[in-house]
Amino acid sequence: MAKAYPSQQLSSVKVVRIFAGLTLIISFIVIIGWALSIPTLKSVLPTFITMKANTAISFIFCAIAALLIESETVSARRKIMARLCVVMVMTISFLTLAEYLFQYNFMIDELLFPDPGGVGGKFPPGRLAPITAINFILFGFAILLSTSFKKNYYQTAQIAIFLVFIISFQAFLGYFLGVTYTFGITFYSQMAIHTTMAFVFLCLAYLFSYPNRGFMALLASCETRAGSLVRNLTIAAIVIPPFVTWMCIFGERLGLYDSNFSILIRVVGNVIFFLLLVWKNGVTLHDLEIKDIKSERRNALLVHVAKELISSFDYRSNIKNVIQGIVPEMADLCLVNLIDIDIDKDGQILAPDIAYSHLITPPSPGSMHCFAPAKAILTGTSFYIKKWNDSSAVQIAQSDEHREIIRRLSPKSLIAVPITFQGKILGAFTAILIKEERLYEQEDFAWFEELAVRTATAINNALLYKELVFQSEEKEKRAAELVVANKAREEEIIFSTSRMSALGEMASGIAHEINNPLSIIIMKGSQLIRKFETDTLDQKELEEGLKKIVSTAQRIGKVVKGLSSISRNSEDDPMKKMRLDIVIEETIQLSRERYNSYSIKLHTDLAAIANIEIEGRASQIMQVLLNLLNNALDAVLPLPDKWIAITATPNDFGVVITMTDSGYGIPHQVLAKIMQPFFTTKEAGMGTGLGLSISKRMIEEHQGQFYYQKNLDHTCFVIELPYSQGANPSWPQL
Repeated sequence: MAKAYPSQQLSSVKVVRIFAGLTLIISFIVIIGWALSIPTLKSVLPTFITMKANTAISFIFCAIAALLIESETVSARRKIMARLCVVMVMTISFLTLAEYLFQYNFMIDELLFPDPGGVGGKFPPGRLAPITAINFILFGFAILLSTSFKKNYYQTAQIAIFLVFIISFQAFLGYFLGVTYTFGITFYSQMAIHTTMAFVFLCLAYLFSYPNRGFMALLASCETRAGSLVRNLTIAAIVIPPFVTWMCIFGERLGLYDSNFSILIRVVGNVIFFLLLVWKNGVTLHDLEIKDIKSERRNALLVHVAKELISSFDYRSNIKNVIQGIVPEMADLCLVNLIDIDIDKDGQILAPDIAYSHLITPPSPGSMHCFAPAKAILTGTSFYIKKWNDSSAVQIAQSDEHREIIRRLSPKSLIAVPITFQGKILGAFTAILIKEERLYEQEDFAWFEELAVRTATAINNALLYKELVFQSEEKEKRAAELVVANKAREEEIIFSTSRMSALGEMASGIAHEINNPLSIIIMKGSQLIRKFETDTLDQKELEEGLKKIVSTAQRIGKVVKGLSSISRNSEDDPMKKMRLDIVIEETIQLSRERYNSYSIKLHTDLAAIANIEIEGRASQIMQVLLNLLNNALDAVLPLPDKWIAITATPNDFGVVITMTDSGYGIPHQVLAKIMQPFFTTKEAGMGTGLGLSISKRMIEEHQGQFYYQKNLDHTCFVIELPYSQGANPSWPQL
């Protein structure tokens, strides 16, 4: 069911009231004409047919019924009253038709006023025409269908209203064109002219009572191109052919041409009018299609630059690549001012350290420090100049020198957007168009604001990563100092170094794992805010957006929880019961984005240990698994077939975990050394050589076993963990 927004509902109610009111005015004028015997009020012109008193009374009841159901949200009581009104009208109409069929007078024709002028006429005095009675019956039938409490038949009701409109419209055309056609003994224009107008008004009042139902959902739609096209064609189909026909008949009666040439003019005129209409609508649709194509290109470009912004933590280099990508697609000259957060403590606005141009040499940094970016940074607000004029330079320049710089640039259109994160200004984007043939539109302004939001997120993530690296380096430094100062803490330092090394190796993946959900939350929140501000936000879209934000925040929470577990030192923690399948899944979650970025397939089979608990330290088990995952990633990265498989199965002693990758195994000459501390096959600076030795130590502290499985086609490590720490089981070697 199409939803009616409050503004649309309000406007449709006004239309219903206007047309129902016009019907009431016509009816009361006719009643006054009968009461005071004023022929003009009864028939408009002496040669025209009069509207009967019963017809005027029926129109009053029908107009009241239309007002009672003026919108889709009226109460059941008003619907019942509307049904009673049309039942009264239908009763009069059925009795009238019965009088014609059975030649019997029910004494209802002149019940209110005598009709001496109708004596000897086509119909008995005071009796409304059969076609008028049929129209009232069809209108009442439509009201009864649309107010049904069990099921609403809107399309069927609208078909009945359409028939009323056609019958009335053709009668009106008879008066308009000055022609009358006979069908047997009846005339199709026997309906009074103001009767035809009242029926047309009633039809429009009814249709706008349900603008979002049946066929009207398309005709009244303000949100689709099809609705606009149907309205244009419908109005043209109603107006153009009668107008062309009237001109032909008028010319023929003046003797300007004969009937054959009149037919030719009628055909050619209709063809020309409809060709013009088709061409006009085609141009409109073409412009809308071009606008959609541009919008799709802008969206695709935004997706591309968003990926570029998070491709690494060197945000300055990333932003430089971004503005090179959007020029010349979105700008002829693009400037980016970034405030150095570490150095610029006093808020001094720096010159643009990133600039790229498609048409001209970018201005020197020293000459641009008070140009548009400075205003955006100082005020913290965006501004948009669609068409440049002399007064525009005054808005953004602070001296004659700056105005001269702007004059040499000769901008045609400009957008400046501050880059802010949580109220803190990080810099500004400035985009300038210099070509005469294009100007910035509101959609471009919104695009750059979205780009600024994504850029701010990328900068903030880079700063968080920098802080994380700094903290990691500080921890390693303190650990090294402790090794020198206190040999008794040597093993604890080794464990800490290994843990931070594993975190360092997966830092990029963690940043992506957090950055992507953050971008989704910011983008979805921005969309909801914009729709709320423009009053286009509906309840369903709000609910779906909030659900998306909550689910994405929960995803970040899982990653943070895993980081918190693995980063803390739990060597002195007691052994506790834990779900091993949950521990494995939380560890994999920390690295999943990293594997996806390298197109590495990760297979897990944990169904056999679901709900199985063991005793141990979850953080240490996570560190062992993380070390193996990092090693496996380094091993499969250069291979054409990249995959890692983790399986877990229970036995009589405990749980056996196997981690296999697509590597070709460990050479025999290296196998004897892999468990030794500080031994590594990686390049210098790529590993500490502590991962496997510490992992073996941790598993043995859990009374388990950790070893490399030989004689397999691929690299495979095995972890065996007992159910409890009370006994030392005799593990069978696989």
